[in-house]
Amino acid sequence: MKKTATKPREIAVLEKFMKENALTRRDLEKQLGSRSRVSEVLAGKRQLSIAMLKNLVNNWGMDANELLREPAAKSDPVAVDSEKGESIVWMLD
Repeated sequence: MKKTATKPREIAVLEKFMKENALTRRDLEKQLGSRSRVSEVLAGKRQLSIAMLKNLVNNWGMDANELLREPAAKSDPVAVDSEKGESIVWMLD
């Protein structure tokens, strides 16, 4: 039985945002830097860097908290605690 890989949450959020806003992979290239980088990110082979996140937040108006909210180790200082309403947006300034 073949096991299917689960898509990283931030990629699902990014793809949903792109679909809802009629944005293409070519539009994403302008935010991430190159066609190969877009392919790697969407395939889950590369994580979004801080610079990429800044571009998506500042240029497209994406919610950084939504992009970065995923299950993380409790010891992870970058984790977002949505119940407490803590935000990581300050990291992108």
